[in-house]
Amino acid sequence: MRLSDLLQRGRRKKTPRLLSCRPGSSFGGLGNFMDGAGVDLYAPACTLQDFLARGRLSSWRTQRLEESRVGYSNTMFWLFSCGRGLSKGVTAQARENSQTATPSSDSLPFGGPAGHAEALDKLKRKLDVENPELPVGTYGRDDDELLTWFLRDRRYDVSEAAFKLVRMLRWRQEFGVTNVTQESVARIAATGKAYLHDQLDLVGRPVLVVRVARHLPNPEDIEDSQRLCVFLIEKAITMLPSGQENILGIFDLRGFRSRNADLSFIQFIIDVFFYYYPRRLGEVLFVDAPPIFIPIWKVFKPLLRSYADLVRFCSSKELGEQYFSPGTVPKDFATDENSGTISEL
Repeated sequence: MRLSDLLQRGRRKKTPRLLSCRPGSSFGGLGNFMDGAGVDLYAPACTLQDFLARGRLSSWRTQRLEESRVGYSNTMFWLFSCGRGLSKGVTAQARENSQTATPSSDSLPFGGPAGHAEALDKLKRKLDVENPELPVGTYGRDDDELLTWFLRDRRYDVSEAAFKLVRMLRWRQEFGVTNVTQESVARIAATGKAYLHDQLDLVGRPVLVVRVARHLPNPEDIEDSQRLCVFLIEKAITMLPSGQENILGIFDLRGFRSRNADLSFIQFIIDVFFYYYPRRLGEVLFVDAPPIFIPIWKVFKPLLRSYADLVRFCSSKELGEQYFSPGTVPKDFATDENSGTISEL
């Protein structure tokens, strides 16, 4: 079906009801934008915040939309429209993202070690003069390892590295990264929506596993979910063996429904890995993605630019055979063939 036909179908099939907005209505998940109390996507006052401030769609209607052809067409129509709206809100980020080096092997700046030392010294002096209020020490403005990491990320452009570093260090203070502990995320971690695997993959990368079907957008849980995300990333970094710099991210998409899609949290993850933990993701696996996930991915893929190349779709079998040795496969994907047991989800 052509895009023009798809959009025409969306407009014929109750488009006014699909896109109308009731003042004061609220909903959260992706599927919930189709409940007939929607936001006019083309109204000047309609922002991403308007989308994120809405209530949950009843389960029977979600099921009906997902299983019916008309519902699927309307889902697609909403996705293309949402992509249009989102693109306005993330233009600056997408532009900066397009200039970022794809995570890969690095080379020293022109001039070799001497060039690196010169760039590092310039960056330190710039931060000392312009941002003396920033902390020092580990994860501070004088942390050589941290400064080098951001210089590499910005291809040794001192001004760009300084801008991104200042943003990251201020975020760590405001977010309270040092105060995020296992005890502080225990409740949200108990949902099982995400965890850090206790084994490395075949190339020695720590493994973060996200069970997407267990994530249900809830305004009361958003801060806890964000803290859990940061806690797991911080813990994964401490697991990095010598010579390894990257993390493997696994998104288990089995059982995914539109109600599990969370625009606010997706935006948070993009910000976290682009601005605050750049180049840490070595690869992202989307495992057993259902058809309904594909149009959602197509909306967000352009926003990732070069980082979209890190994403690979695969099956549970391919995950176990190509990324782990027998006995080290994450419990959710363990079978008789790769671990001797079958895990219960």
